[in-house]
Amino acid sequence: MTTYTDGDWPLDGTHLAASPGWKPAGPLLTDVEAATYLRFDADDMGGRDAVESIRHLVEQDKLRPCKLGGRNRFSVKELDRFIDSQTDEASA
Repeated sequence: MTTYTDGDWPLDGTHLAASPGWKPAGPLLTDVEAATYLRFDADDMGGRDAVESIRHLVEQDKLRPCKLGGRNRFSVKELDRFIDSQTDEASA
């Protein structure tokens, strides 16, 4: 099984299925970990990079990050809220 550290992640979406046993490293996730948690894939995002998609959702106020050291971090609770909001929109 391939494991990645925060600085090792390829940002082209190829890392998303590389670690089937992946678990969040802690209570706050990086944008790369958030993309993995949401299972973003460049093919599903119209060719957009998975991390770019996370940043786009933040710009649209659909995801609410915490700012730590000038960088966005995401709680699992916030990512679950986003999933629920998308489920609600799809079923409406």
